[in-house]
Amino acid sequence: MKNIEKITDEYLSPFFDAIKSLFDKCAIPDDSYLYHYTSLDGLWGILEGKSIWCSSVIFQNDQSELQHGLSVAESLLDEYIEKAIHDNQKSYLLAFKQDLKGFILKSRIFTFSLSKE
Repeated sequence: MKNIEKITDEYLSPFFDAIKSLFDKCAIPDDSYLYHYTSLDGLWGILEGKSIWCSSVIFQNDQSELQHGLSVAESLLDEYIEKAIHDNQKSYLLAFKQDLKGFILKSRIFTFSLSKE
């Protein structure tokens, strides 16, 4: 069993490194404030309902946001594909990259927008 774990870690580590790198690039410092721009009616709904609603990416006004996220993920995957040591690693990452857009478009993804300014 240890050999399987070692092989799995060895082949999948570039994939997990790519995901961690993506999250690190999106991280906000602890001392930063984030803002959500909304109307007075929207603010009232948040305060009254004590909740924030997320929107489906399918109904976004700006579809380029989803495309931008995909582009960032694909760029990171490209970096790790180039660094892949074993052919199996490269094959796995290439297959993941190829399936990523289709997976995201078939998934129920919801977003909530915040801004630093």
